[in-house]
Amino acid sequence: MSAVITTLIIILLAIVAIGILWVVVKKVIMKQSELIEMKQKFFNEGVEITRAQLEGSLANITIKKIGGEIETKTDEEEVQKTVESDVISVVDLSGSMRACHDINSWYCCYYTLEGDYGDGNCYGITLDTENDCTSSCSGTWIDRLTPSQDANKELVNILFESENNRMGLVGYNSDIEETAGFDLTNNVESLNTKIDSWEAQGGTCLCCGINKASEKMEQQSSEEKVKTIIVMSDGDANVKCYEQGTGNAGQDAIQAACDANSTLTNLTIYSIGVGDSVNEELLRDIAECGNGEYFSAVDISNLTQIYQHVAEQIIVTHKSTHNFNNLLFVFYNEIDSYKETSSELPGVLGTKKYTFDLTGKLEGQIQKIEIYPIIITTSGKEIIGPLLDIWEAE
Repeated sequence: MSAVITTLIIILLAIVAIGILWVVVKKVIMKQSELIEMKQKFFNEGVEITRAQLEGSLANITIKKIGGEIETKTDEEEVQKTVESDVISVVDLSGSMRACHDINSWYCCYYTLEGDYGDGNCYGITLDTENDCTSSCSGTWIDRLTPSQDANKELVNILFESENNRMGLVGYNSDIEETAGFDLTNNVESLNTKIDSWEAQGGTCLCCGINKASEKMEQQSSEEKVKTIIVMSDGDANVKCYEQGTGNAGQDAIQAACDANSTLTNLTIYSIGVGDSVNEELLRDIAECGNGEYFSAVDISNLTQIYQHVAEQIIVTHKSTHNFNNLLFVFYNEIDSYKETSSELPGVLGTKKYTFDLTGKLEGQIQKIEIYPIIITTSGKEIIGPLLDIWEAE
């Protein structure tokens, strides 16, 4: 009898030992699986340094997120909280938004396309002249206006998925195009009809568009409302504003954004550059003045995606579109290095500026800057990913 009991005890102890061993092995497997999953996420991300300015002990770095997911995701189980928003879309309606480039003569521009000729290009033409542009005038058809219309309609659709949001429109060229604008409203049909009516002509008074949007917000919105101005341009500002009076069209546009931010509460200004001849530095400065982000749509096919992303940022108070939690910046001089992390991350296709004061941390000329992603696991461990980008002094 005692032998049977002893055998049962041994079997029971063996089962317990196996159970304990399995728990340990399971934890190890889960931990390794989590690490593998985390590391795989790094390959879905892309960040590049677009500008680095070193002024004494201050390092100003602008980075752009060029990879990752644009869909809204959240690691928390809580329901995302939406906010009531007033949004004004400021749209470039200058002649370059729809044009025929490299045509065979000024005559073809004036009399066949009925546009404005300049430097071998024909500007401010209508949508139905595409065939004449390529056949009669032997030109290259450029249409940024139609994608802009489509993107703004998508913006309308997403904003009005939530109640109590309103949207307005401001169109600008050499001045404010009054017939292209619309006051803050929740009438989807009216907004889409107005967007369909847009035509391209004239110059680029970027400050005019920002001033008009600020004026509409001040007159039609309320202090407690979340306010957003989205500024889009396909070129460079070339018309000045007396309200700012800096004497320079670009500086007037930047100052207009700064003025709007100081006048209005709860305001964010996003800027979007369309095409390959846009003044990106100007649009970055506009977004920076409005505590927002700059987005680049050199490839016009990305424009709707960018507007979708901005719309989601507007209506959701918490979201994460990143597969990592922080960025690690590593600064090198000739003999030493200094590390600093930031949890402020740019959105997909967006840019963000970072300023680091290296006084007492790293002296002398900065020779190199590296950026790495950091993921924080559920156990609280930090995992540093592969090098995202590197900047080196010339």
